Amino acid sequence: MGCRARIACYERPRAQDIAAPEPPRSAARRDGLRPLVRDEDVALVGYRAFGDNDHVLEEHIRDTAVTVIDLPEVREYGAARAVGKALGPVTRPDVEGFWVHLDVDVLDDDLMPAVDYRHPGGLTWEEATEILRGLLRASGARGLEVSIFNPRLDPGGSLAQPLSDLITNVVPASRIR
Repeated sequence: MGCRARIACYERPRAQDIAAPEPPRSAARRDGLRPLVRDEDVALVGYRAFGDNDHVLEEHIRDTAVTVIDLPEVREYGAARAVGKALGPVTRPDVEGFWVHLDVDVLDDDLMPAVDYRHPGGLTWEEATEILRGLLRASGARGLEVSIFNPRLDPGGSLAQPLSDLITNVVPASRIR
């Protein structure tokens, strides 16, 4: 039986989103069992908060086997290349499929301020569309989850609409199975 993988498009690493067979101290499950996903089966795309947020407890995200494609790399090489790099570890033959996790705070703060952790910069709607569409079109894609959007910070729904449009624009074009 192969393993499952995860691609995370979020602004900063979080202990609950990183997992490995020999867990780093930061990724141990609360029930004492091993994490469900190995570090080498995880790709992190678009994070941009350097310094205080690229550590989980004492472990730096770049000291793990997680594939990291930060925002400057997305901008330098383009969204298509970021997708290719992210798909590498999650589409290996020993991986049964992957799940895409989108934290909305990966988006540019000027475009999506309805999040609890605000930080300048971030992906544009176009970059997010290209990345998510590329990931979800891959044959191993199993699903998409979206988190971190705070509707209390968007009382009129003006920010929820473009987020909804993003999701509807990438999911129908995908081959999620």
